This record gives sequence, C-alpha cells and structure tokens, in this order.
Amino acid sequence: MAKPLRLAMTLIGLAALAGQGAIAVASSTGTSAPEPQKTGGIVYGFGATENGSMPLHLDLYAPQSPCTSPRPAVVFIHGGGFVERSNSGNAVPTIAAALAAEGIATLSIQYRLQGDRPAASPRYAKFPEDFRKADPDRFGARSAAAAAAAEDTVAAMNWLAVKGKEFCLDSGRVGLWGASAGAMTALNVAYALDDFGIDAPRPRAVVDYYGQLFLDGVMDLGEPPLLIVHGDADEVVSPSAATALAKSSAAAGIPFAHTTIRGGGHGFGPLGFFSIRPGGASMAQAHARFVARHMFDGTPDYVVQTLDR
Repeated sequence: MAKPLRLAMTLIGLAALAGQGAIAVASSTGTSAPEPQKTGGIVYGFGATENGSMPLHLDLYAPQSPCTSPRPAVVFIHGGGFVERSNSGNAVPTIAAALAAEGIATLSIQYRLQGDRPAASPRYAKFPEDFRKADPDRFGARSAAAAAAAEDTVAAMNWLAVKGKEFCLDSGRVGLWGASAGAMTALNVAYALDDFGIDAPRPRAVVDYYGQLFLDGVMDLGEPPLLIVHGDADEVVSPSAATALAKSSAAAGIPFAHTTIRGGGHGFGPLGFFSIRPGGASMAQAHARFVARHMFDGTPDYVVQTLDR
C-alpha cells in the first residue's frame, strides 16, 4: 500500500541538454576505450494509448570489445518533463561512452509522453491517481505520462530478461540512470512500485540527476544503492529534494553517495556535467565507475561532497 504523499515542490521541468559534444573517456584502469557501438531503434515493447498502442524503442550502446560473456547494462531514462522526447541528446553518448569504458552497455529508452495520450494498464492504475493527489494543479495533466514512464521502464528491464542474451547483456546486472523526469522515473521504479504491489526487476544501482521521489516512506532496507547529483541553484527541482532523498536513504539504511554542485542549475549544461572533473575524471566517468563497482562486485565509495561548478 502506498505511503503518505509529500507535496511536490515543483513540477519536473524540461531537461536542458547542453549542446557540447561528447568528451573523451577512459576506463578505470586508465586506458582509453573506443566509442561504443550504437544500434538504434530496437523495439522493446508496445505501450497502450487512448487511441490504441505505440511501439517503444531503445538505442543500444555496447562496448566495442568482443563479447566473451554477457555484460551488465544501464537503462538510461531521459528528462523532458514527461512532454519532450530526448533519448538521443548529447549527454547520452557521453554517458554511454563512459559506461562502455567500464564494460557496461547502455539502453537509452523512448517512453510514452503526455502528447502520446498514454493509457495506464490495470496494474499501474493507482499510480497516476497518487500523482494527482500529490498536487492536482501541477501533476493532473501529466500524471498518466509519469505512470507510463515507470511502466515503460519496467518493460525495458523485462525485455532485457527475454532478449538480453541476443545482445550479450546480463539481465541480472542492471542499473537505472535518469535525469530530471527520467530520474523521478528511475526513483519510482527502484523504490516506490513495490508499495503499489507492482513487481519490477531490482536494479543493482540507481543514478539520480536532479530528480525527486514524490512519496515519503517508500525506501526500505535492502533496496538498491543510490547516487544523488543535484545543483544547489536548481530552480526547477528544488535542491531540498536531494536533501530529503539523502535523509530517506540514510533512515532506511540504503547506501548512498550525494554530490551537490555549488552553483549548478537544472539540466546537464547548467549543472556543469560537461566541465566539472572530480578527482581528474569527468562526471560521466566518475559516475560510471560508481555503477561499475556495483556491477562487478567492487568496493563502492559512498561520498557526500560539494563540488564547484
């Protein structure tokens, strides 16, 4: 049963994807790695709409190295306020290249948006109801799309379980990485769906870029570790959302890392994603390594830090 609702401080806004190109990446061993191999337009399922259904596509970015055993994968969920489709923005190949350098594939998914007029399946029917209760003025029109995003993310994870071996992917080692509305979706899938009685594959790690978990009390011991990244000058999703998420993680006993970007705004560019180099690595590299240590049974660093933009 869903826990009490916390009023959303702001509607997740359109993700501002910067126009800079992809940055060079290296593996955690320090050696350079080739750009990942992209296979675009893979159909991973069909999503119900008020007018019937629509195909759901993903772009697969796989390491160039020969496949000797199934690889871990990260499902990347783009932002855009549940109204804008941006699963191929410039940050995506940057993140995919950093993950590929660690031997991890990326699945950048398209999901149903408000303009697609999504129709929730019976299992997800209560989910949009609780979005509307959170704040009818802000979430009323987009509640169905927010629920559809969660349902489609689970569909992509289930596709991995069925088709993953055909693409040398290990469905038992999956992570979620989201930005803005995509981060809200990743958080909902990882921590909230079980409170609605919805079964979903459990990710090994979650990366949250300037997102928000709209339910209180849904994080439980044993749920996946979390990396929180948020700018303290974000005017779309309040930085207090990240603070609340860190407190909820600590209270539940969930390991987490929390990076605050001093002067960082909302979106990859305003956040400083393409320019900040923590410890000499790019943000994409540092956060890909966080994921890799959970995929390959390494020793993760759960650091709470503030970086200058």
